[in-house]
Formats: sequence, C-alpha cells, structure tokens
Amino acid sequence: MVPLSIVVLQSLQSSPRADAILERLQAQLAPAQRQTFGDTGAARLPCNLLPEEARADIEQRLDRIDSHWRDCIAVSAPAATSPGRFPRPRAPQPRQAGR
Repeated sequence: MVPLSIVVLQSLQSSPRADAILERLQAQLAPAQRQTFGDTGAARLPCNLLPEEARADIEQRLDRIDSHWRDCIAVSAPAATSPGRFPRPRAPQPRQAGR
C-alpha cells in the first residue's frame, strides 16, 4: 500500500532522547521499516492519512510518548504523495517558422 503522505521529523539536537522517542513512535513497525534521524537529522515517516490529518496524528502520538518532545524534535508539514499535488504540465507551444 502506498502512503498518502510523508511526515518529516527533524531532530533539533543530536541526542539519545530524540532517538528514543523516534524508536518508540515506530515500535509497531518491523525493524527494516523503521526510520532513523541519520546524518541529516531528519526522519521521513510514511502515513496512511490525508496530509492535513497526518501531522496532527503524529503530534498526538508523540504527546503520548513524551510530553516534552518539542524540546528535541520538530515536525515538518507533511508532503502529499497523491497526484493531485503535482503541477500540471504545460501545453506545448507552437513553433515559429524560421527558427
């Protein structure tokens, strides 16, 4: 199943606390599916909710894990993966004679 959106978590500081919160957030996933903050400090989490609902869902789950998660993690607006979010291609322009 293709996720409807991607929620990006950004580690505000390299800390074991941020890593532990991310680990608990993904506890129900198989180890191969889990994301880490890695070198960039960002983890991209797939979500099967509409983009408007995805961020709120992740934030509620983080609140249940650690009420002070905002001290070490920021949540970016989710990116849609549905075709409706991509710009339409422009129609080809007619060629001018002599060029």
